[in-house]
Amino acid sequence: MHPGDADPSYEYREQVFGDSAPLDDVLRACRDLSDQRKDLEVSRLVDEEIERVVAEREERDPEAEAPV
Repeated sequence: MHPGDADPSYEYREQVFGDSAPLDDVLRACRDLSDQRKDLEVSRLVDEEIERVVAEREERDPEAEAPV
């Protein structure tokens, strides 16, 4: 999101106080937004974060699905 944006690109409403938005959904929203804006720096950062999340998941559970 950038200053002046009218609507959020992603919204998550807690089901239970203190729960968090699913990381895969947040990363997907970031990737979609950076693709729409053709923002190469943000796209690179999102891709790096996705790679980090995938590597971390594979360490914990080799059968886990990759995000986005």
